[in-house]
Amino acid sequence: MVLLVDDIAAWPQSEPDTFSALNLAVAVIAIVTVPVTIIFNLFRNGAFTLIVAVEIGWLGFLDILWLACSALTTSIWPSLGSLCSFNPDIPNLDGACTDVQTSMAFGWLNWLTLTGYLVTLLVFCIISSGKGSSVWKSTVKTANWTSGKGYAIPPMQHQMQAATVYSTPYDQHRPSGYAYGGGAEV
Repeated sequence: MVLLVDDIAAWPQSEPDTFSALNLAVAVIAIVTVPVTIIFNLFRNGAFTLIVAVEIGWLGFLDILWLACSALTTSIWPSLGSLCSFNPDIPNLDGACTDVQTSMAFGWLNWLTLTGYLVTLLVFCIISSGKGSSVWKSTVKTANWTSGKGYAIPPMQHQMQAATVYSTPYDQHRPSGYAYGGGAEV
């Protein structure tokens, strides 16, 4: 089935929509894996899937997938958006435009949320590692984010030298040989 607008094939329904298939696949992967990770973190300790390094790797992979979904859906929108604007009376086209807009919005929102969490987790890991706490092999739940020496860079070990005392006498009231009259000479 092909949607014809002014005798031009506008929406080829005989072919699968690549953006829909990709968005659906990534959403299913995220819906299956993220809650499982959260449940494992609540009820099970020490699972390798909960290690911070593994979590960062998996979330980075999901982040790239959501970025690909959002970019693909956004690349479809310019041609479809103009088609939707010029033909608002076609019901199937209106529904398709709404689906694409919704898919695009939620794709970008998922990508932004996941990127924010991923960057926050990376920053906490790097700061904690700088303080001497090894959080990379622990879980998010059991990681000791605040332990360590209390500073990210070790302080400099510097020996203070005593001030050198000079034995040159200085008389504060001794005239220097220069006289100042206190005014301008005429």
